[in-house]
Amino acid sequence: SISVDGTAVTLKSCVKGAARRYKMQGLPAAEYPTIPNYGTDGQFRITGDAGILADGLNRSAYASSNDETRPHLNSVLIEELAGALSFVATDGHRLAISRAMADDSATPSAKLTQLIIPLRAAREILKLCQECAANKHADRVVTLQTDGPNVFLNVNGFTFSSKLVDGSFPSYHQIIPDKTTYSAKLDRRAMIESLKAISVSTGATGGVCLSFDANKVTIEATSVNGDG
Repeated sequence: SISVDGTAVTLKSCVKGAARRYKMQGLPAAEYPTIPNYGTDGQFRITGDAGILADGLNRSAYASSNDETRPHLNSVLIEELAGALSFVATDGHRLAISRAMADDSATPSAKLTQLIIPLRAAREILKLCQECAANKHADRVVTLQTDGPNVFLNVNGFTFSSKLVDGSFPSYHQIIPDKTTYSAKLDRRAMIESLKAISVSTGATGGVCLSFDANKVTIEATSVNGDG
């Protein structure tokens, strides 16, 4: 049994005939941090399938920086315009962008809206959306919205909230060229297997060199020890 007297909490139990009594000191409920509330007039609001949100975060969040002293990089940017979603992440060296169209139940905006979600919160949102999408008996519709400096995810009666990053995300549009001189289409599975095979020579900070010929691509790597 649990009893409360002011801020004192007493726990009594009986295990295998042995009575036990624990007493601990709590804090007044009024001192608990205020839980943020949200309305329906936030700047950003999307209601749609959990799988769309999970897929977008899964394809981008890995490129975020793990350096929490750089919050604008230790985050994931989500943009929405007329139902078109962009999930963007970068650590200053690599850049990942995933694009998708919101489903029919989404509420699109007429102007570009952006929110920068801390990486820890983005990973938690990803986990919740993946669990929702995998549950055949659950409602797959989730709502992601903002209210002031906070972001909220509503999924199956559960609400998760986090502070947004107060800063500017790098202008990634300037990094991606509008036109390219060359382009190549590669088999995804073969490319992955080739990079895995050559990774033994790259080391922790090494890179790879891709050379393109008419119908062939050569992947080379050399470690700091000269192995390759």
